Amino acid sequence: MASPTLPVVQIAFLVSFFLLKESILLCSADPTDGFRQIPLTESNFLLQKPYNLASADRYSYSNGVRRLWVFSTDKPFKSGSSTDPRTEIRIKGYDYSSGVTVFVDDVMKHEAQGRGRSDFFFKFGVYGQIGESNRMESRWRDVKIFKK
Repeated sequence: MASPTLPVVQIAFLVSFFLLKESILLCSADPTDGFRQIPLTESNFLLQKPYNLASADRYSYSNGVRRLWVFSTDKPFKSGSSTDPRTEIRIKGYDYSSGVTVFVDDVMKHEAQGRGRSDFFFKFGVYGQIGESNRMESRWRDVKIFKK
């Protein structure tokens, strides 16, 4: 029995497809192209948590993962505030007034234009909401800021 063979046209198509596929994978754009990473140290991370609790009661940092949690019955982050409970980290030292683009796992999640004010800042964490569950938690690692 003769061995099956592919016509030359099919072989050329398969090779071309493979090369095209590989070049697309190798040439995909990095969302940070044209940006430079801004250095962050622990001094840039300001923890804001219920004012009546110790940091360890609502925050942990282990193996590069920042874990933040809050309960619906928690106090706000400062006495006298009417805001809902929250545990968040504010990035200090890099306030901005122009637009911002947010990427999560290399996928653009949010893009906003600046409004001319100079008191915008980055923060991440967990916040009480209307109809929130009893306990809310978020985990963050490899937090980075890039500037164009």
